[in-house]
Amino acid sequence: MFAFVLAQILVVVLASALGRELRIEDEPLFDAAAKLAEYTDERLRAAALGKPLPDPPLFKADLVTARIAYVMAVVNAVALAGIALYAMSRWRGSVLRALQMHRYTFDRVWKPALVTIGGYVLVVVYTIIVSVLDLDFIQPAESIPGSITRDP
Repeated sequence: MFAFVLAQILVVVLASALGRELRIEDEPLFDAAAKLAEYTDERLRAAALGKPLPDPPLFKADLVTARIAYVMAVVNAVALAGIALYAMSRWRGSVLRALQMHRYTFDRVWKPALVTIGGYVLVVVYTIIVSVLDLDFIQPAESIPGSITRDP
């Protein structure tokens, strides 16, 4: 959790230092269409009244910030994998004994299968609960912004 929060803070700091906007995702299509319609109305109203024209809305993500976020996600994943490998190499024997994996037989194949199925069931239950309670801030999201696939 700490590494994730640190990566998010570093994205904000690096983007601000480079003078970039903090938009890493493109505007959803229907939201962009609604904003475009509102902007058109405001622009026509301003032109008819002789007022200054409003600035156009932003629909696209800042690609530099999105790529910074992508790099930070990769660095975060590599750091977590490194920590896991270090912990496993340091305490491998005790971890394998605690998980009863030091003497594996095919008679116990049901245990990893049951744990895998249980993990998937827990993820589905968690997703349903979060969706029903409408808790946006803890809903799973993509860690890599889709906007980085767009050419500048």
